Amino acid sequence: DYRDALPANAFITISVNPASLEAKSNHGNIEQNPLFINIKEALNDAEELSAEQKEFILSLIKDPSQSGIDQNSEIYLFGNIDQMQPEGGILAKINDQKKFDELIAFLSESTGLQPEQEGDLKVISPEKSGKGSVLLAYNEEMCMLFAAQYNYKKTLTRVQELVDQDPKASLLADKNVAALFNEKNDINMVMLYKNMPVTGTPLTNSPMLQAMEQCAVLISTNFEKGKIVTEAKVSGDSEAMKQLETLYGYARLQSGALLPYLPADAICTIGAGINGEKLYELFANEPQLKEFAALPQFKEIVNALDGDLAIEFSGMEKGKGLIPIFSLLTEVNDPEILNYLFGQITLMGITPTKTGDQQYQIDVLGFPIYAGMKGKILYVTTNPKVHAALSGEKIESMEANAKLFKKQQSSMLLNFKGVSQLLNSLYGSSPSARYALMFIDIFDTMEASGNTNNNSIITINMVDQNKNALETICSTVETLVRLALPAMM
Repeated sequence: DYRDALPANAFITISVNPASLEAKSNHGNIEQNPLFINIKEALNDAEELSAEQKEFILSLIKDPSQSGIDQNSEIYLFGNIDQMQPEGGILAKINDQKKFDELIAFLSESTGLQPEQEGDLKVISPEKSGKGSVLLAYNEEMCMLFAAQYNYKKTLTRVQELVDQDPKASLLADKNVAALFNEKNDINMVMLYKNMPVTGTPLTNSPMLQAMEQCAVLISTNFEKGKIVTEAKVSGDSEAMKQLETLYGYARLQSGALLPYLPADAICTIGAGINGEKLYELFANEPQLKEFAALPQFKEIVNALDGDLAIEFSGMEKGKGLIPIFSLLTEVNDPEILNYLFGQITLMGITPTKTGDQQYQIDVLGFPIYAGMKGKILYVTTNPKVHAALSGEKIESMEANAKLFKKQQSSMLLNFKGVSQLLNSLYGSSPSARYALMFIDIFDTMEASGNTNNNSIITINMVDQNKNALETICSTVETLVRLALPAMM
């Protein structure tokens, strides 16, 4: 298996399924693509290239399988962020040696670099002196483009070690990682926290990082009809998972108690279930947060959190300045926390106006900020709709999206139409903003939810529900290229 060459010391490894992405993009006749036309015109002006070389480049763009690299097998990108041994590369399977040799011959003719036999591998490297090295190594089964901050000899040795390593030493020796990469997803990603360099950093003694060191985060992404779906989970041995469960003990399932007060047309709404006392324990045990957690104000506020917490953002209001239209609502176990908070605010020289029983107003730049208690709900808001709902009025609320929030530990809903309208109001007159808005407008909403039981999912819904999401993205990019190219010429 060519994948046995994947390094087990990589912090991040990504697999891409070329055949699936090609089929889902449905790009049509590539020769009519404006980017292809532009490349072709640029090649025609490249006098240093022969007609055969130009034709070869165009043939690769039109049909990547002409490279000899197997388009039905995943291509892997890997790398680490270790300051002592930074390295990364790309691994692919060769399924047509003759075509691959033609690719190598083209590269040799274009660059003047000739492949050299190094043991069982053939190697091309542009630089054999100096500290950093990049080389392309290949045999009859696979090719690897590898870069590292080593000299050539050490880099070559490292590649040979990877190609010859025992499968038990490979990244695929982790059965959970192997299971993910054996799935035919469009894109997979693995992050191994044991390979995250934290020694000598402020994170060295972090209980959370110590628990995560024994875990892998497994992520898959698929482009589907009308949506993009990304799923993620954490895998590890039973002891590591037990540690994480303890650390994330502050996370509770949301009841949905705040949804009637959150407007359905908010640009972004984030919700979570919180056990404040356990959250405070987490902060207090993190070395970098202990000093902050020791503040009596912080402890008082965090310990009071008890239930659902929600933040919503609905835009920016232009007045004497730009004021964010937002709300923070949270269930608390002590209604006196409101008086405590306003006592702290008064000490800062800010005097709130009492407008009712446990209701206050603060004016900032002539704009009202409302704060108070409704039952066990503590709120701070600049949004008139939220204030109206808290005052007893009926609004079109987030209750319609209860499934996304209820019985989930964390949730988020992003409305791309709202994002587009906000950006248009702030930057719509610039050409670059116009192109950005055209791209944003193909997306409808993003829904995210997660629990510590390894059930996290992000779904990006497209406006066009009849096409595969990747086809919509590709056709939109093609349109943007057609519009942008004349301005760039």
